Amino acid sequence: MKLIITDFAVDGMKLLLSTGLLHFILPEMERTVGVIQAGHHTKDVWHHSVDAMGACPTKDPVVRLATLIHDSGKPIAFRQDQGKITFYGHEVISGKIAKQIGNRLHLSNLDQERLYILTRYHMFAYDSNMTDAAIRRFVRKVGLENIKDMMRLRMGDRVGGGSPETSWRLKELNDRIEAVLYTPMQIKDLKVSGKDVMEELSINSGPKVGKILQQLFNEVMEDSSKNEREYLLNRIKKIK
Repeated sequence: MKLIITDFAVDGMKLLLSTGLLHFILPEMERTVGVIQAGHHTKDVWHHSVDAMGACPTKDPVVRLATLIHDSGKPIAFRQDQGKITFYGHEVISGKIAKQIGNRLHLSNLDQERLYILTRYHMFAYDSNMTDAAIRRFVRKVGLENIKDMMRLRMGDRVGGGSPETSWRLKELNDRIEAVLYTPMQIKDLKVSGKDVMEELSINSGPKVGKILQQLFNEVMEDSSKNEREYLLNRIKKIK
């Protein structure tokens, strides 16, 4: 882990490969050597991954490691049909590999989860037609605490693939994420609570309270303007 945060991380990884040590440390990455790619990629998976790690704008070892292994599932997902190369579902495979690597390297539970999330969900896409609700769902899926690191991984990924560090889409997504941070992201952000549900319906604490709060939250996730106490109290009576 210390190697990948140094200024010589790229050379260090290549040295591990050339000496055969990579096989004993990260055999999953050894398998990416020579796996050709298509589209805008001009490098095999190995060289792309190492260069992406080197370009990742952080010294956080977990983010650097996630950037290195984000495409580790490609050798398994590789398909070539009539000259067309695909890696469908490679991010799911990479996520599973991330769990194995995190466990093998004895990372803390928190860092293992971070490594998995960053690797598993690195294939996010964005366009200007995405709704605010879709942006909020993305933030909830990745975790607010992981958003900046996910963007750093994407920056490294872009540079490793021969593109500029950022793009108008990435900048716009960042701006929209900043905007939705002021809207409800968890049930506790609702303007009503379980106590309100119990009082409005004259019921005791139980699963029904949680189900109603979840339904209210789902509605607010789709339209944050609905997070008004009076509106939600009226909705409680109608949901029952």
